[in-house]
Amino acid sequence: ALLVGETGTGKTTAVQHLAHQLQRKLVVVNMSQQSDSSDLLGGFKPVDLKMLAEPALELFEDVFFRTFSRKKNVNFVTRVRACLAQKRWKQLLSAFENTLVRVQSRLEQRHAAEDTPTADTSTSSTTLPASSGVATAASTATPPAAA
Repeated sequence: ALLVGETGTGKTTAVQHLAHQLQRKLVVVNMSQQSDSSDLLGGFKPVDLKMLAEPALELFEDVFFRTFSRKKNVNFVTRVRACLAQKRWKQLLSAFENTLVRVQSRLEQRHAAEDTPTADTSTSSTTLPASSGVATAASTATPPAAA
């Protein structure tokens, strides 16, 4: 129902009381002469994909640098950042996916090494191998095959 009338005449209060008496849920939508259909139905707001990808890149770099050498992978990370800046979404996602497969593999290796007392678990100088397809993901026109 749509109730129309001057402000402060009790329209909302009357309906709230009725809903309470009938034990019914009430949704109140305040409207004015400036209201339009988008106030009721919602609307589409254009989203720049870059705004969504930037937090993902930050998380990616955090995970990446916990696993691989920062010094030895500067060029790779620079290329990944360029994918974001140039909105090359397929290459960016390919770099994310392939690298995260490598991160998972590295974590599994670390876990296995923890079970073996004599294994060396140091990864501070690890470089992401170029042959994995990951190191070139940010610079290729087509995504590399999964590692």
